[in-house]
Amino acid sequence: VSRGVTILSVDGRRAPSQLVVDLFERQRAAGREGQAVRFVVRMAPLDVVCSPHLKNFQAAAAAELPKLLKDAREGAGWYCSFHSRAMSTIKREDVMAALKDIMKPLKLDLSVSDAEYMVVIEVNPVLCGFAVLRDYEGGLYECHLQKASEEFENCATVSESDQEESAENTSPREDAHSETGPEG
Repeated sequence: VSRGVTILSVDGRRAPSQLVVDLFERQRAAGREGQAVRFVVRMAPLDVVCSPHLKNFQAAAAAELPKLLKDAREGAGWYCSFHSRAMSTIKREDVMAALKDIMKPLKLDLSVSDAEYMVVIEVNPVLCGFAVLRDYEGGLYECHLQKASEEFENCATVSESDQEESAENTSPREDAHSETGPEG
């Protein structure tokens, strides 16, 4: 597709975004005992795919985003993470305009700094795809698996050292007492 990019498909039982969420949860649970991630840097789950042209994106987004956001509470914040590789057929400004039109009837609010839902969009010469993710900047580390893996390992190491330090502080200390008799 593009240098350094690999596309994987998943069976129809679950969406690619759910696979990514499960993978990050598994990596977090494994902590320091988990396997280090070397060959995957960033994952872009694409639940909906179309050809890389604005009209196709607009049609796909209008049809699929309401389904993907059907459980979103009214007033929830959303934002967009847009990545384009060597393409100019879809521009960020056009994507934002299309998303604003789609989100307005869903009664979701644009939130630049604290979005509950992130519409992740990937555009490359072969396809345009998107997914909706929660906790994109937090628990999913913006889908950077190496960064998340390092963070999980560091948290596990810090947690272990905290436990050891806590155990040292709570264990009875043997203070050196000198036996001195009553003075006088």
